[in-house]
Amino acid sequence: MVFKYKINLSIILFVCLSVATFAQQYNTMYFMDRVVQTNQLNPARQPCCRFYVGFPGLVGDQFTYENNGFGYEDIIMKNVELDSLVFFLNPNNTNGESNFMKSVRKVNYLGGEVNIGLTSIGAQINDELSLSFDINERISARTFYPKELIQLALDGNQDRQSFSMKNLGFDFKHYREYALGLSVKQTKEWTIGFKAKVLFGKSNISTNNNIVLNTGLDEWTIPESGINVNVSIPESIAKITEDSSGKFNGIESNDEPDLKAYMMNRKNWGLALDFGAIYRMNDKFEFSASLIDMGAISWKSGTYNFSQNGSATFKGINLNPSDSTKPNPGQDIANMQDSLDLRFTTEPYATQLSTKFYLAGRYFIAEKFSFGLLSRTEFYRGRIRPSLTFSANLTDKVISTSFSYTMTHNTYSNFGWGINFKFGPFNYYFMLDNIPMNYYSMTASESAIPVLIPDSFKFFNYRFGLNLLFGCKDPNRDKPLLF
Repeated sequence: MVFKYKINLSIILFVCLSVATFAQQYNTMYFMDRVVQTNQLNPARQPCCRFYVGFPGLVGDQFTYENNGFGYEDIIMKNVELDSLVFFLNPNNTNGESNFMKSVRKVNYLGGEVNIGLTSIGAQINDELSLSFDINERISARTFYPKELIQLALDGNQDRQSFSMKNLGFDFKHYREYALGLSVKQTKEWTIGFKAKVLFGKSNISTNNNIVLNTGLDEWTIPESGINVNVSIPESIAKITEDSSGKFNGIESNDEPDLKAYMMNRKNWGLALDFGAIYRMNDKFEFSASLIDMGAISWKSGTYNFSQNGSATFKGINLNPSDSTKPNPGQDIANMQDSLDLRFTTEPYATQLSTKFYLAGRYFIAEKFSFGLLSRTEFYRGRIRPSLTFSANLTDKVISTSFSYTMTHNTYSNFGWGINFKFGPFNYYFMLDNIPMNYYSMTASESAIPVLIPDSFKFFNYRFGLNLLFGCKDPNRDKPLLF
């Protein structure tokens, strides 16, 4: 593979449309007032139309990928001297391992989210009051791991070293969300809103541990550990089996899974609340804040719990055994598992949602043009994950757009763009929260067609939606609503 050159691309419409998309963070959307689904980020936001309804399944579909640790560009690095891309551990890659370790954080996250908007309906009851109702199918998965795990994998075990695996785990969650929102304009300056959400969980995996691994030249020890794994999966999909003594025996998948029973399962229910406020100081300044997804889900259907507390010692495998000390690694591992005392139950449990806090300010240069500053903070497993977004926003009845720049996931080159169209009653919008700006052109041979690969790719978000709008008015103007 030949490394040829690096290309800098500006924000061009055709590039935005052609970027490959896969992957809940959609900061570009926050200041796009003409998108009626902005009330999902701040429930105080009111629509500019009397009534709207989203196309089922196309209301607001979103795909997100996030990674705050190392990316592929930290594993496969460019080497100008070799005119090629090389692995970071390649002997010709000077300081490859040290540069790689600089990209690894103390706690690293890797995950994605899919949100499918099933229903979205809203109405402006009068000049002060608006109502909304949404149904969303939400799926999220996130792996988190400590830097010490990477150090152990690269450097191996040294004598008398200790590695904490406390921040090693995995979360998966699939649930349906029914949200009823209310927004009230209390005064000319103040608008407040809230949403009540009823949640029905479909499946879940949640883990946490408190393992400390002590390594040595003669043996590895786990002096004290605690592992907890909670699983909820309907028997219509799979079930966990146990032996005669009640210990975990394995997982059996259903040869004919009942997907209808899975999707209609309402035994795992939860509640969540959203709060928001908007303060319009004058024609130039607007300030807003919102607290989203404060809630939890109680899992009661198809629940399985695995817990472990104990200690273990592993002395490795004797490669030069005598006749009386033949190696038996299977038995050694079994003995270690017994000493760790793995327990298996079927008790219900609960998981919390990741709460988000938005704080924003906006300055209107003109009636339809504004600059915005948005702080987004996510609270996840006792940790704070911040991001900061600057945006330029053009708001018009027919076409509105927003350009954004976001600092998040330890990256500082995240440029986003969103656009909203309205032709008659039809409203279509889409947005990207990170458009890759720097690309490498690679070819397998001199005659092959070059392939563009993004320079850095740690965060990506794509969202689009289709609505029908009725009785709309121009933003920022005090005009009667017309049907």
